[in-house]
Amino acid sequence: MKKYDINNIKKFKKTPIPKKIIKRMIWLDEYISNQTGTCNAQEIIKNIYSVADLYMKEHISNFSPCHKGCSYCCHVALDVTALEAIYIHSITDIEINHRSVKIDKTSACPFLKNDICSIYELRPLVCRLFASLEPVKMCKSPQSFHSLHSIKSSDFWLNIMGWFLLNSSKLTIGPFPISPLKDIREWFIKN
Repeated sequence: MKKYDINNIKKFKKTPIPKKIIKRMIWLDEYISNQTGTCNAQEIIKNIYSVADLYMKEHISNFSPCHKGCSYCCHVALDVTALEAIYIHSITDIEINHRSVKIDKTSACPFLKNDICSIYELRPLVCRLFASLEPVKMCKSPQSFHSLHSIKSSDFWLNIMGWFLLNSSKLTIGPFPISPLKDIREWFIKN
């Protein structure tokens, strides 16, 4: 039987999100709501990522053992929106795959190099908001149940993901729609 760090999880559940972060989340919600017509998607994505990073750094990281070089989460399904894939492509010029391919969702993310994310500043929202709330040893076995923080942990972040999906569903290549959501390994084929 595995031991769980139940005290850390209880502490996490009882700790409110700091007011500074709540103010930024409210600002972000209003900022996105006020975008009309043609908006600068890159600017919106940068603002979303900035608030997500603040949220993780000043709230979730207090309860998570995650650290640079620990890459167990880079071997799980990583659903990324078309908008985020295009954002990564626009800055890195790495080719996007639009064909349907079969992938192993337990293989390493194509951007994982020597257990470090090679696009860390550009990483998608699913990666930014993912953290273990228990000791790293729990991450070593993907089949073992342990407490995580992810996009699904918060209605706020689910709504932000909804914005990504809505805007991704409007994208096309000529007359053909682009899939709004695929695993990162499908968007970017590892060479």
